[in-house]
Amino acid sequence: MTLPVQQVLVDEPLGERVFAAADLPLSLGGSGAHLLLPGLPEGAVAAHLGLHEGRVFLQPAPGDCRWWRDGAPVSTAVWLQAGDRLEATLDGTVPRQIAALQVAAAGGLLQLQLRHEGGANVTPPPVLSGAALESFEAADSGERWIRPVPFQVPLAAGSPQPLPSAEGQRSRWRLAAIGTAGVLVAALLLFFFMAGAVQVRVAPDLSPDRVDFEGTWLDVGIGGSHLVWPGEYTVRVGKHGYLDGTSRVKVGRDPQVLRIVLAKAPGVLVVDTGGIAGKASVGGGAAAPVPGRVSAPAGAQELVIRAPKYRDAVVRLQVEGAGAEQPVKVALEPAFAAITFESRPAGATVRVDGDDLGRTPLTVEVGAGRREAVFALDGYAPFKAEFTVIAREAQKVGPVPLRRPPATVEVVSVPANAQVSVNGQFRGRTPLVLTLEVEQTAQLAVSRLGYQTAERTLRLLPGARTRERVELQAQIGEVAVIGTPLDAQLFVDGVARGAANQILKLPAAPVQIEVRRDGLDAFSTTVTPRAGFRQEVRFALLSAAEKRAAALPAVRRTAVGQELRLMPAATYTMGSPRREPGRRSNEAQRVVELRRRYYLGAREVTNGEFRQFRKEHLSGVYKQETLDLDNRPAVNVSWADAAAYGNWLSARA
Repeated sequence: MTLPVQQVLVDEPLGERVFAAADLPLSLGGSGAHLLLPGLPEGAVAAHLGLHEGRVFLQPAPGDCRWWRDGAPVSTAVWLQAGDRLEATLDGTVPRQIAALQVAAAGGLLQLQLRHEGGANVTPPPVLSGAALESFEAADSGERWIRPVPFQVPLAAGSPQPLPSAEGQRSRWRLAAIGTAGVLVAALLLFFFMAGAVQVRVAPDLSPDRVDFEGTWLDVGIGGSHLVWPGEYTVRVGKHGYLDGTSRVKVGRDPQVLRIVLAKAPGVLVVDTGGIAGKASVGGGAAAPVPGRVSAPAGAQELVIRAPKYRDAVVRLQVEGAGAEQPVKVALEPAFAAITFESRPAGATVRVDGDDLGRTPLTVEVGAGRREAVFALDGYAPFKAEFTVIAREAQKVGPVPLRRPPATVEVVSVPANAQVSVNGQFRGRTPLVLTLEVEQTAQLAVSRLGYQTAERTLRLLPGARTRERVELQAQIGEVAVIGTPLDAQLFVDGVARGAANQILKLPAAPVQIEVRRDGLDAFSTTVTPRAGFRQEVRFALLSAAEKRAAALPAVRRTAVGQELRLMPAATYTMGSPRREPGRRSNEAQRVVELRRRYYLGAREVTNGEFRQFRKEHLSGVYKQETLDLDNRPAVNVSWADAAAYGNWLSARA
């Protein structure tokens, strides 16, 4: 089964290392790679370990290194599963195995044991060309022996060659045997003197089937204790029914205890669903077909079984593991009902959620839930029906009435944006695509303001696609545009039409008339031409200042009720003619031009009105007659007083 991985534990000759999921991918190869393989040059990469959607895979890399799993070559990426063993071989004159990768798992931890095989550094025997190899067999045992050749002392050239005696040969053999035995005894004494004692304890309280100190030439095991030459080793422990466990140990002269925990191998669940085909998964792993055998990790697990048209079944159980088989019988609960489909006319194909079920009339089993059925029959429009299936409750869908497919009519008009009605019902504006039933004829009407209405009778065939082009006849009216200035420009619905003073012929529909000239305020109005009748549109463009001035009222009143009248800009003669009686010398006549309009009081300012501004004002007495009555004009007022009074009135306006 595939493994959801959170961490990867790598046990290799260099020691144990733990990699997080974010550390992947890892490279395997020569010096410089994350995981070292023997026999590869520096920088060479033999494979990558990668992670995808919580699953670890091995991707072989091009080169001389070849990968094998269960005796089969691996050329593309493969998922790593618990119990996998992969071997790496180095191709050459004599291909040789250089490493092995053992896979185990526990929870979210993937355990990889990388072992350097001894053959990686073995020098291959020389290839002899043209030399015959001799072999000898013992007469009584059938074993192969190397024939001994007696040692001969070389003599001087030309000397006769003496033959060795039998007694001399036996003496030499005895001396050689004694020497060899002495060397072996000395080696054993040295080994027992230098070797370190390692006691291997296996949890949970197991007696292992094998304990291997990988890479050592001599391992003397007595019970759970082992004598090993000092150095660093990978210890591999095996037990039937358990996954191999490994640990890195550094052996010295002092005795030590090495503890290794073994995890149970997966168990096998023999799932019986009563003959109902489905898929089963354990702990969210890969699904396996059932009825059948499902691999499951040891311990408390959750078995989920899914089958079409049946409710999902969840079984919680304790998996024994260690390869043991456990029968599991599951009764799946139906999640379907018998549904009858009918149509008029019959013979329609029924598809439910995209699956073709057959032709009406039809009764089939349909899974529970919200469903959509489509009835299809040649020459008729498809019919869709939604319905809800309740488990074990039979129901009928239909009979559904099938109709002929509608016709499609594209309506365009000149001009566009005309109203379209079908059988007196408004359907939109042109250009427009209509979908119409074919059981009866359709009355098409196209109209637009200012144009004569066009009518058509449509006779449609089922599924037909047609195009109706309608040219509308305009109803024309005349509009005369008259005004100043003469060089103003005319625009009709935003389109330039030349000089403003002209007569327009326009359709009898609302239209916007606009007159523009730079520096002057534009004129705009909307008019509806009438057929056979001329209308006039008059304009006068003004500047902003002229427009403001034209808006001034002819008469205004001050805050104290005085009447002011608007005076035009004008030219007048100021002063007195020479012959006027009482003329003073400084009253010479001169022409004055007033360029702006102004307001002038209709009568003089009275003492009462002026005293509202200045209470202490006195006009005085003239020839023993008082001038201070409230209704008399205010006199004895300086220019500055008059200006201040005007400002006072303006502030109160």
